[in-house]
Amino acid sequence: MVYIIAGASGVLGSAIAEDLSKNNELFLIGRDKEKILKMSEKYDCKYAIIDLNNPIPQREFKNVIDPDVEIKGLINCIGSILIKPLHGTSIEEYNEVINTNLFSSFYLLSTFAKRMKNGSALFFSSVAASLGLSNHEVISAAKSGIEGFVRSAAATYSKDNLRINAIAPSIMSYSQDLCTVGRSGAFQGQVFGFSTGATVTDENCERLKLSKYLYDTGMKVASVSILCQDERVFKAMEMEKRVVSLLLSVIIGVAAFNIVASLALSVSEKQSDIAVLRTFGASPETIMKIFVVQGMAAGCAGISLGACLGCIVAHYIGDILKVIENAFGANLFDPAVYLITTLPSDIVSFDVIKICLAAALASLVATIYPSWRASQILPAEALSYE
Repeated sequence: MVYIIAGASGVLGSAIAEDLSKNNELFLIGRDKEKILKMSEKYDCKYAIIDLNNPIPQREFKNVIDPDVEIKGLINCIGSILIKPLHGTSIEEYNEVINTNLFSSFYLLSTFAKRMKNGSALFFSSVAASLGLSNHEVISAAKSGIEGFVRSAAATYSKDNLRINAIAPSIMSYSQDLCTVGRSGAFQGQVFGFSTGATVTDENCERLKLSKYLYDTGMKVASVSILCQDERVFKAMEMEKRVVSLLLSVIIGVAAFNIVASLALSVSEKQSDIAVLRTFGASPETIMKIFVVQGMAAGCAGISLGACLGCIVAHYIGDILKVIENAFGANLFDPAVYLITTLPSDIVSFDVIKICLAAALASLVATIYPSWRASQILPAEALSYE
């Protein structure tokens, strides 16, 4: 008996392969040749290097596994993620997500379903399919299709004692424990053509424990929805946000110090000019206003330029990073850890305005002391050095 794992070279597939390899024979399918070869040597199993986005004809695919070998389970870990608003999503991106998630499931199950009597099939959906998350329209459509596909297929093949499940995780850890905080799961059983339901809860949800439990229940039909969240991910994101805020504060502080230094130097250089203005009747308040305006003009120019460049870089950060990496032939950021080229850059106008206002306020405060020093210059003392 063999378990087929499609998408075995990914994080999810490799973790499942490691768990199942302890007591089962595996057959690995993936497109990362180097990683699949290493895994096949590690687990002493057979494999096929196939990209199911551009698969071989189904007649040939059926023969990648010996027809005499009994298939105990099929696990499809192939999927993709696209977090973009609809107005920023191209038709090509939409088709890619739909095909990657739905076509691979159809291709695998239609090929091996009739060889899996008394077996199990597992597919992956996402909590995005049911929660209504912003910027998840395309991935929600694809994963909703997976859930509908699973429910119908489960009913179709229940007569063959084939259990078909779908798991809908949230953000997952890249460690061996795929989910650390479990919520709940629900499964359906078909009895005389009707659906019955029950709910199970697993607070640990370690390495798909809940899915394995449902497999072991012996139900003919199962459709699963699990909400798993790794709290470590959210803690890391919160910490990263605080660090970025701290760095931003330091940058604004340095910019303010530069304004103080430049204005102080300007005051020192223009003492004679200030003295002349004072002799012509300019009040200290007028002198102070002149240098405040000078400092604010420099600050506002820097803020405007920085905001424009920052928004442009943030919007095209993925493309910019790809160009740099292609130019130097190296990965600057591990795509498995830093999802810079995967997750979209969402520029929040309110945050940009807040930062600009904070920088403007810092510029104003920075101009006060040098301007005050300029207003206190006595004409007689300044001109005596000329």
